[in-house]
Amino acid sequence: MSNTFVAGKRVAMPTAKPAVPSVRIGGARRPVRVVCEAVAASPSPVASKAEAAAPASAPTVSHAEPAKKERAPVTDDALVALKALLKRSVDAQHVYSTFTQEQVDEIFRAAAEAANAARIPLAKMAVEETRMGVVEDKVVKNHFASEFIYNKFKHTKTCGVIEEDLAGGIQKIAEPVGVIAGIVPTTNPTSTAIFKSLLALKTRNALVLCPHPRAARSTITAAKIVHDAAVAAGAPEGIISWIENPSLPVSQALMQAPEISLILATGGPAMVRAAYSSGHPSLGVGAGNTPALIDETADVQMAVSSILLSKTFDNGVICASEQSVVVVAKAYDAVRAEFVRRGAYFLNEDDKVKVDYTKGLSKEAISLIFKYLPRAYANGATDFEAREKVHYAATIAGMAFANAFLGICHSMAHKLGGAFHVPHGLANAALISHVIRYNATDMPAKQAAFPQYQYPTAKRDYAELATMLSLGGTTDDEKVVKLIEAVENLKKQCDVPATIQEIFNDPKLDAEYLSRLDTIAEDAFDDQCTGANPRYPLIADLKQIYIDAHSAPILPIKSLEFFSKIV
Repeated sequence: MSNTFVAGKRVAMPTAKPAVPSVRIGGARRPVRVVCEAVAASPSPVASKAEAAAPASAPTVSHAEPAKKERAPVTDDALVALKALLKRSVDAQHVYSTFTQEQVDEIFRAAAEAANAARIPLAKMAVEETRMGVVEDKVVKNHFASEFIYNKFKHTKTCGVIEEDLAGGIQKIAEPVGVIAGIVPTTNPTSTAIFKSLLALKTRNALVLCPHPRAARSTITAAKIVHDAAVAAGAPEGIISWIENPSLPVSQALMQAPEISLILATGGPAMVRAAYSSGHPSLGVGAGNTPALIDETADVQMAVSSILLSKTFDNGVICASEQSVVVVAKAYDAVRAEFVRRGAYFLNEDDKVKVDYTKGLSKEAISLIFKYLPRAYANGATDFEAREKVHYAATIAGMAFANAFLGICHSMAHKLGGAFHVPHGLANAALISHVIRYNATDMPAKQAAFPQYQYPTAKRDYAELATMLSLGGTTDDEKVVKLIEAVENLKKQCDVPATIQEIFNDPKLDAEYLSRLDTIAEDAFDDQCTGANPRYPLIADLKQIYIDAHSAPILPIKSLEFFSKIV
């Protein structure tokens, strides 16, 4: 162990030989291996690729390339601002690429110390803004991303000759790649920004951060702290920058911009795929859903402790958190006993029948909504009881779907709202009855893996809701029809339009909607909620639901049968 100091604080750190990337000197501007310690490029500062590519613009879709997704274009003002931001970054990187190792190390140190000093207020800001995670755990992440990263790489050479083999006549030379695009997720809005900023500074690269829209304030604050400390230590102005008003079209325009030389993408699968398809070298981290395997050779106490600590850290928002545990038969009893000893709880068969936690919450929320939402809507200014009960219903429903996740109603509402600016609640209301009909089958062609049903139960579950609400009906099919009728009546009481066409109330939007259905349906299929739907849909099924929900009310409904008319 060695003693190291940051901002006057001494910490014990394991000594380790830093890994140095191997590069080849030559005309190629791409690194042989994309890493953040040091990467290869041309011997001169990285210039803009504007000569070889068209200026960055909004992604467009060619009719000759149907595989590409259509996205809303970037506004002219946003595009002008992005181009100006990238020019400043290119200019700053040109200057920074000439700095010596001593200058870079001092900037790296100053920026790390500033980020570490702000680790607690940044953690508080992140939780306040995103409503995700635990303040104390985000402090740990900010601490790791600043002080620990500094101590890990402070002695790593990233300028000029970093290794020489005199006998072989080979030199390893570290050169910057240029301007890096950094995509930052809502789950780790400050620690990811700090981490990427410090690695860019250590390697003489410029960084343009694109925050998640729901975490823009905390990400930008973290980036500004690092930037200001780096500039105060001698770095050029604009070496770390950020997009003030992030959005999906802007992030795509950033990733496809010719000024970008490397993308560090942290986010969902769609964002990572967008980075990989941008035409630039990319490193992507995202989906996670990590399983843990415990076999008979494992140290059971350590394995169980590690899983529990990892899964509960920051409320499990880190993509590397364990989502499931697989135990070999020989170790099962010991592992189960250790989980129980540590406070874990295993549902028994009686629990599953009598105390289904998620279904219980769901049913209570539904009951409250049917009873109190019409009152809250009609008399909200004076009916305080109804408003209170609706708030309870929203909270309880949130607890339920946080445990069980969502399905295609939300997948489709996400894309409907994103493409046509329909509020998310209204979009869900427009689709919900059609999704109930779609899911209410005992014979789905495909069944999703995420819910882990032994066999299809959605129709029976919907029928139970009808029974709970005293809606009538004899068979499960009749009860589900009664449930759909009740949902539509609830919507009517709250003045929710019966169709998407009524929501638009604009023939031009109707025409645009119908022309974009292929793309919207594909995007909905790719949404993270789709895999948790009880019936795994075909893209054609989603398109048909969009068509059905647009054109005519679902009532009167005579049958639950769903046939995709799309071929």
